[in-house]
Amino acid sequence: MLKIENLSVYYGKIRALNNVSLEVRDGEIVSLIGANGAGKSTLIWTVAGCIKPLSGRITLDGKEIPPLPHVAAAMGIGLSPERRRLFPNLTVRENLLMGAFLRNDKEGIERDAKAMYELFPVLAKRKEQYAGTLSGGEQQMLAIARALMSKPKLLLLDEPSLGLSPLLTSEVFRKITEVNQTGVTVLLVEQNAKKALKVAHRAYVIEAGRITMEDSASKLLESDHVRRAYLGVRGE
Repeated sequence: MLKIENLSVYYGKIRALNNVSLEVRDGEIVSLIGANGAGKSTLIWTVAGCIKPLSGRITLDGKEIPPLPHVAAAMGIGLSPERRRLFPNLTVRENLLMGAFLRNDKEGIERDAKAMYELFPVLAKRKEQYAGTLSGGEQQMLAIARALMSKPKLLLLDEPSLGLSPLLTSEVFRKITEVNQTGVTVLLVEQNAKKALKVAHRAYVIEAGRITMEDSASKLLESDHVRRAYLGVRGE
């Protein structure tokens, strides 16, 4: 579904991504793990059309994604950004409707909003509450639901566990699995490597802007390098 070929991105003279190539197949959860500053979020935002790469190519179902976020969204890219970036002074329901801003099927939008309340029951209880008053976990679920309101082919999740307690992190990851089981393909960027690898089908490791490893998620969980660098397991 998603194919990234030889992608390079610079911020001024600083190279954030260096000839990155990866792919996400239809129906998968693919995780991208790495340390702070490795280039994870840069890659997500470039796929979403928010950053113009210096070189390389990104395609969705064979069609090139231009560096224009509204076009990427119309092509089927949904983004749940790092730190949620909700509209704090809009209600839960209004935030959901903002996720459907490119759609004009009123009945379909209402049907999908109802489906979001079923997928995330806490949002149904809070639908007339301002987003800025929600807990961190509730905000994260709203951010994911808002992205799903665009009916994406591919859902991009940028650090969904950031700032959450272990209990809420587990709940959010359960919801990510449920979303995937509805047929949505997921590219997940996450610092919590253990959680990310446990829900993913395949994964990539990014270090200093380069992809250094790729394999099934289960095999990367057993990798000595991944265990030492990202799972806090000490070597002998």
